Amino acid sequence: MDVLSKSCIEFVLEGWDTNTIEMVLFRSRNKILKASASSKKIVHVITGLNSGGAERLLADLLSIVSSDYACTVIVLTDHSGPIRVELGMLPVDIIALPLNRGVLSGLWNIGRLCNTLRKIQPDTVETWLYHADLIGGICARIMTKSKIVWGIYNDEIHPDTHLGTKLIVSICAKLSRIVPNTIICCSRKCYETHRRMGYETEKLEIVTAGLNLSRFAFGTDAKKNLTKELHIEEGTPIIGMVARFSPEKDHSTFAKAARLILRKLPTVRFVLCGENIDESNQELTSILRSHGIEDKVFLLGRPNDIVPIIQGLSLSLLSSTSESFGLVVAEALLCGVPVVSTEVGEVPGIIGDSRFVVPIRNYFKLAEAAVYVLNMLPDEISNYLDTSRERIESNYGISNMVNRYIELW
Repeated sequence: MDVLSKSCIEFVLEGWDTNTIEMVLFRSRNKILKASASSKKIVHVITGLNSGGAERLLADLLSIVSSDYACTVIVLTDHSGPIRVELGMLPVDIIALPLNRGVLSGLWNIGRLCNTLRKIQPDTVETWLYHADLIGGICARIMTKSKIVWGIYNDEIHPDTHLGTKLIVSICAKLSRIVPNTIICCSRKCYETHRRMGYETEKLEIVTAGLNLSRFAFGTDAKKNLTKELHIEEGTPIIGMVARFSPEKDHSTFAKAARLILRKLPTVRFVLCGENIDESNQELTSILRSHGIEDKVFLLGRPNDIVPIIQGLSLSLLSSTSESFGLVVAEALLCGVPVVSTEVGEVPGIIGDSRFVVPIRNYFKLAEAAVYVLNMLPDEISNYLDTSRERIESNYGISNMVNRYIELW
């Protein structure tokens, strides 16, 4: 029987889970459209390929659509990040045109970007993050007749954000009237923030970020493996935060909360991982020392595969003052790890329980909620995680996101 002629009831009777059914139907629909779609050329211009939220969304998107569209990814900085490895396994052309190696080299590569777009003449140029929106958008507008889709994956501009980035955002707001055809915002808060900043309202579209649910599962031996890797006693509670080192991640609030948690639960240990999270980061190590917790925190850098680390945690903590969506929160819940987070991005909707969402910079509430979770009964945690997974599967599955991107192309 053809896949599309089956009913959902028939799939269920055969023992298929709902996520697999959704993905199979989605891929089957794409195959029907493949004849017309295969000739469509999409160029993605992105700032870099590190393990950030936007980069993760691009990789998940291309893992589904790259077999149906002629996709090219142009990277405007070094392209050696972990997402590069994933993209290398897909039928995607990857072109590195780094603009961060000096003025002359940058200008030369902007010229190469223009020439590349002129040669490809894509149907759509989709840009990811502010720098790519500005540079990729202008080059595409000058050199092609492509539809231009900007992508914004930030819910606010932090006071400590680099002055150059603030200037680029201001320029993008003015150019939003003439450069892009459409501007994707990954959350309602992202939409409202950039509308207030002067972005062309009629072009703003909310496309809620989606997750490739097949990447995540509960890890049965993960906690044992992580304690062994850290050389700590099995059964030790481990609280972790997955976030690069930058002002909006607010590692200072994390450290203050960790100090309070240790007063209540002295056996707890902490794990930090992400870009620039290592012993060579003097600013970070100074923060930890100033709060007297440096010997209780493990700095794991930027792992190639974050999932086993998340699965090994007892609790995932997020102290951010700004998140466009909050992918790491959803990822932790899908891995069977409870989460306490500040109220940023889509996090309140992802978690769905106000007990585990606290105001930004409120380290006392963050610590209080963390201690509460670690003292919850196993059945309570299990119910919390089951409900969260159902909510994420219903509201944040990747197929809805991919369909919206295709519509906007």
